[in-house]
Formats: sequence, structure tokens, C-alpha cells
Amino acid sequence: MVPRPPVTISTFKVSPGDVLTYSGSVKIGAVGNNLSATLKADASTITGTGTLKAEMAPVTTATVGATPLPTNGTGVVITSANNDNVVSVNVVFDFTKAPATNSSQDSQVDLTNFNVTLDQA
Repeated sequence: MVPRPPVTISTFKVSPGDVLTYSGSVKIGAVGNNLSATLKADASTITGTGTLKAEMAPVTTATVGATPLPTNGTGVVITSANNDNVVSVNVVFDFTKAPATNSSQDSQVDLTNFNVTLDQA
């Protein structure tokens, strides 16, 4: 797949089969004994209509340098070992082509206020 240039998220209209990727960096603050947290897309900051929001469940991955961080099914596992790490975060939004998604054809999703969160377990 050939990467496309960045889009203006507030005006971009997706088509079935499109994949949008958010990429950014965050500095982790994780101090404490036995600390565990999940770095993930904050679903509450994604708004929309119809079934499209549910169908394009975001997948979050992250690395420190070239080393991938482990995931737990909902996001990226962060521990106190990651304190002060600068983490490269990618969130992939996959707008599938599956026929079962016909009900979402006239739906909208708004990623303008999308955020990534770090939630302590």
C-alpha cells in the first residue's frame, strides 16, 4: 500500500476500504510500584451517526525506538518501566469493505476531537 499525504480530518470523506492512521508521540509518566496502564484510542472523543463508529474499531500500537510495546486487546500495555519513555503511537481506523457494513453507508464519524488516553488499570 502506498502511503497517501496527510488529510484534513474535518473535511475528509472516507470510502469503503479506506484506512486512516493517526501517528504521534507521547512522553509517558508512569511512576509507582506494580503500575499497569493501557494506552489507547479514547472512544468517547469519537462521535458519529449510524453504525459506522462501531464498525471501524481503532487499533492502537506503539513503539519505544524500534521496539514494539505489548498489547492487551484494548490498547498498549504501559508499566512503570516505561516512565519517561517517548512512545511513538499509531492508531489505525479501518473502514472495511465487508458487505455486512451496508447499513453504515449513510453514517458519519467525526475524528476532529480524537484523543489517545493512558488509563491506569
